[in-house]
Amino acid sequence: MLLNLYSADSMFLSHINHEHPYYKAFVLWGKEYPEEMIPWLLKHLDVNWDIAVMLWEIVGQEKAPHVPEEHAGRRDYIVEQWLAWGKLNGYVL
Repeated sequence: MLLNLYSADSMFLSHINHEHPYYKAFVLWGKEYPEEMIPWLLKHLDVNWDIAVMLWEIVGQEKAPHVPEEHAGRRDYIVEQWLAWGKLNGYVL
């Protein structure tokens, strides 16, 4: 699976490599096919933390869930917010 390959390539990085070809592919597919890709990315959010950043890039900051500064970096909170956003917008059942 492409996500597993991306995860293996990026697991030891201390930052998100926005230039990685797999990262770029996920974002491009998400923008071109949001109805298919956003639910899939939300489903795999727990596999790779970078997916939250991909989702922000795909949907745009103005549509993405707001994460207050005090919750920045809290994976559990951000995953919870994205899943709530997905339910609200019809991407998660």
